[in-house]
Amino acid sequence: MSISLSLSNAVPLDARKLTPHRASAEAIARMQAARIEMYKKPVVPADATYAEVKIGGKVVATLTNNGYVQTSNALSGKIRDILGREDGTQGPALAQQRAQKIAEAVGGVVVKAATAQTQAQWEMRPPIKWIVDHEAMERHGYTVPDEVRTTSYSSAVLASQTIGALLGIDEA
Repeated sequence: MSISLSLSNAVPLDARKLTPHRASAEAIARMQAARIEMYKKPVVPADATYAEVKIGGKVVATLTNNGYVQTSNALSGKIRDILGREDGTQGPALAQQRAQKIAEAVGGVVVKAATAQTQAQWEMRPPIKWIVDHEAMERHGYTVPDEVRTTSYSSAVLASQTIGALLGIDEA
């Protein structure tokens, strides 16, 4: 898609005739929150394959130990409604439930991967940490202290508070 603009009918603006308008407190808060989100990055522990669903030896779906499903768009549309989190199940138990449901829906079989974890192994995985994307902040002209560059935070809230302080935003 290309867009073309003609400047032949352009009219110069006189900034002296513009009326300034103050954004609402709500709009300012949303903009500040968006600025903070730009510079916050999760560090998620690596996830591996739990199982594959196969039809006639062909892989039609891959499930991770977290229970995430990777499949084609065509199959995704067919199985979307059967992949709810009915009972709050997580991790390998969720992956097993979903793999079984997909296999039943498409007439396939579940083949567990060598990298499949037990529920106990999965529950002992390292927690998600949060970091400040100091490279992005520096590209936008902010100075990021060394201690912030090397710190990982135990929650998104703590990372947001640090970023808010760096941006000069009172309430992060």
